[in-house]
Amino acid sequence: MGIGKYGFFFFFLFCLKTGHTQNISDVFKKTTDSLVNTNLKTYSELDAVLRPFRKDTTLMRYFAKEAGKNEFFSGQSYALNQLGRRYRDISQFIKAINLHHKAYDVATESNNLEFKVYSQNMIGVIYTRTDAVKEALKYYQDALILAETVENPSRNIKRSINVSLNGIGNIYRILGQYQQAIEKFSKSLELEAELENKLGLAINHQNIGDCYEAQGMLEEALENFRLSLGYNNQ
Repeated sequence: MGIGKYGFFFFFLFCLKTGHTQNISDVFKKTTDSLVNTNLKTYSELDAVLRPFRKDTTLMRYFAKEAGKNEFFSGQSYALNQLGRRYRDISQFIKAINLHHKAYDVATESNNLEFKVYSQNMIGVIYTRTDAVKEALKYYQDALILAETVENPSRNIKRSINVSLNGIGNIYRILGQYQQAIEKFSKSLELEAELENKLGLAINHQNIGDCYEAQGMLEEALENFRLSLGYNNQ
């Protein structure tokens, strides 16, 4: 009887594992196999291939596991961050933070600055959503300091700098420190112009307008609202 029980138990575990594997399509397995044998290191390179799959937690877990086994650390960090984003979107914040921390640790181990910055920003986003502004500010500032050490930042790094600047600006706005918020949003405007990101320009002018309006500076607020509307209509 004892052997029968244990035999059934191991058979059950085998079925669970096999069932999980069977949920992974052959197409995605081939995609994974091809990627883990590359030397792709940037978010945009990986996202160009994995974007259609990144909201599927089963696929991202599989990819993270395979990437880790093959020491494809940029891919592992990418997948862990996507899992974190997904859990954040369904308000499982502790699980999301833990995944972003794991992604940061992997990026640190492989000395991938871009994914270190990305992971810190994502943790900042979660703390902002949960009104933990002190913790959020720390992670945004750490991400910004790290990103600004790059002498010739790529488009990805510039985007991450903007995430940090906007995150910090929004926290200052929440705290009523409007001039400091405007400084951050204005710096972000410069980068958004370089990136030709009209949506980013619209958002930053809206944020600056909100800060001026909160201070009773209505002419300045109206000018920024007009600029924001103009970019939104382009």
